[in-house]
Amino acid sequence: MVLPDSTGHFVLVNDLGLDVTIVYSFDSTVGRMTEVNRVAATPGSGCRHLAWHPNGQVVYSINELANVINVYQWDGNGGLTPIQQDFSTLPPGFRGTSGAGEVLVDAAGKFLYASNRGSDNILICSIDPVNSQLTVVGWMHVQGRTPRHFNFDPSGNFIHVLNQDTANIVSFKVDKTTGKLTPSGQYLSSVTPSCIQFGYPNS
Repeated sequence: MVLPDSTGHFVLVNDLGLDVTIVYSFDSTVGRMTEVNRVAATPGSGCRHLAWHPNGQVVYSINELANVINVYQWDGNGGLTPIQQDFSTLPPGFRGTSGAGEVLVDAAGKFLYASNRGSDNILICSIDPVNSQLTVVGWMHVQGRTPRHFNFDPSGNFIHVLNQDTANIVSFKVDKTTGKLTPSGQYLSSVTPSCIQFGYPNS
């Protein structure tokens, strides 16, 4: 995954094969990226997706192969300092094969969500308002198999989950107080869905 910071002066790249998050400075006048930092995850983790906290000072990295999340403090100049490492995305006692997928933070910065392709659920975590560390709230089954991607709708009231291997999109109501998800009853068939994005009208 490639993810810019809020200033547009830096770009973060998760390299699954190298197990690192690489930080590049970005010169928009010439379109040039220059590596300024890299942070290694546990070998074999498989760094996949990234999500910023709304405050722009913390970034969450989900690692596909190890099914864990790493939390980093961002200093605004290319520096990443570990806050919390190898936080499991899987339910206790799960022994099957699974691969972590998407990771998102809600607009209020209170909750983090992550998908598990194999245990087929969404992890729900609260975010500590002081140190940005994660605490498990629970898991919600996705009513399908292999949740490849999910996203909030523009209101933030719903999460839509794309289950690739059951060819369906399932909607869940978001409780903005507890972070918990409840099936909305909305269901859509779609051939091997892999990504959902919403267009935002001009304000």
